[in-house]
Amino acid sequence: MLELFEIYSDWFGGDRDSATDKLVNSQFYKNSDLDFLLASARISADEKDWHSSKMMYDRIQNSAQPFVLYESAEVHLQGHDPMYALELYDILGQTSLKSLKGRISAYTQLGSDKDVLNAIHDYLENEYVGTREYAECINMLLDSNKISDAQNLLDRMGRSNKKDPEYLMCYSKFRLNSGDFRGAKHSIAEAVRTSNGDISAVVLSARIKLLSGDIRGSEKDCKKAMKIEPSNLDALAVKRDILMKKGDHSEALEICRQILSKQSADITTMMIMAEAMRATGDDNGSNMTLRRILDID
Repeated sequence: MLELFEIYSDWFGGDRDSATDKLVNSQFYKNSDLDFLLASARISADEKDWHSSKMMYDRIQNSAQPFVLYESAEVHLQGHDPMYALELYDILGQTSLKSLKGRISAYTQLGSDKDVLNAIHDYLENEYVGTREYAECINMLLDSNKISDAQNLLDRMGRSNKKDPEYLMCYSKFRLNSGDFRGAKHSIAEAVRTSNGDISAVVLSARIKLLSGDIRGSEKDCKKAMKIEPSNLDALAVKRDILMKKGDHSEALEICRQILSKQSADITTMMIMAEAMRATGDDNGSNMTLRRILDID
């Protein structure tokens, strides 16, 4: 209906005050219309007000369609309530990719390594899973320093096609985590070549070169990535780190601001921003940035 459309249009068009006024003053909202309560839940989630969003989703979930339950489960995960998210995934069943993937995130929050690995196994057994899903799980395990488990998945992934760019990117990360910088650079160069310069591969190449001390090579790849997609957050993060490495703190600050304008709760960038501010003599700004980090839920 038009009234609901206007609320969404105002909110996502940037006029949030107007959207909020229209929503709370709507007779449909006051009468607990499901679509209007759902709009309230989504608006709260967009503001990262997980508490309010969870409350609204809880009000409507008994009468909601499955897609709303998926949304609710995701909000409960974001709001650090993985047990309730798991209950919702149980209601939805354990056959859809969304449920299977969500369970991995929930068990990860709970710190249950055995359940995480079982959930990953169930997820990858789904007939609709491909190399991208394998890569997601391998990267998650590498980020959690579960190198042996990541290697097992990597071996399974490699049985089908060791020339696949997704496999090569995972393999380069695995070699990097193992301290094999030369091997990592070789694998990622092959990934860039076989993917025809896919931006994810180019950005990873820039990151690996930076970590191996090849700043000039990293800069070259970073420029290439930003030519493909100037606002790519991963490319901006590499550029930020290159500038910090070179001691160009003023330029690094500008990149930090660009990243935070798109991802306001990026704690890594906020920490680097505080460091750059202190290096440029802005101790007050540095302290304020650090205090902002403490306020993040």
